[in-house]
Amino acid sequence: MKALIGIFLLFVLSLSAASQADDYDNFLKLTEQVGAVSAAGKFDESSTLARSLLRDATAYQTDWNYGNAVHVAHLALGRAALSNHDLVEAEKQLLLSVDAKTLCMRSFQKPGATPIDRTKCDASPQMDSFGPDMLLAKELLAAGRKDAVLKYLELCAEFWKMDGSRLIEWQAEIKKGSIPDFGANLIYFFPEVKPK
Repeated sequence: MKALIGIFLLFVLSLSAASQADDYDNFLKLTEQVGAVSAAGKFDESSTLARSLLRDATAYQTDWNYGNAVHVAHLALGRAALSNHDLVEAEKQLLLSVDAKTLCMRSFQKPGATPIDRTKCDASPQMDSFGPDMLLAKELLAAGRKDAVLKYLELCAEFWKMDGSRLIEWQAEIKKGSIPDFGANLIYFFPEVKPK
């Protein structure tokens, strides 16, 4: 009888582990899916997926993908708001996508940092090295909303130390009234959109 109970417990534990692995795989896939659906212009669907991703992300706050998930979810919500001509909400979502209180992973907090210490915060391995996505920023610039985009770039500077002074160059161009060439930063999280 004890052997049967042991086998049953092992079976239950293996099912639980498989379920957790499936949940995690779904979290990673959903992060990519939100960007792809938003890039395809399916804003109602991308908004639904983005809200789901933000809910799911709470279970993975110490995971390397947490910052990416939060970033892409808020950007997708911002693009949806922009498609509905809600510029205020689009700007809000742009800033939330790089806000340290929502973006930074607990495991990526540097020693001695408090949970909202922006000066001691890493976003994600991808965002810290390649940088954040600039698609919504570009779209807001085209709509004449440069103040929010300048604030966005300031917030990006708090974690993106490998920008090669692109942030400073982009800020200068925006202040002159131009829309910068954001290059590959337009397709990191929204790969279906081709840079113009």
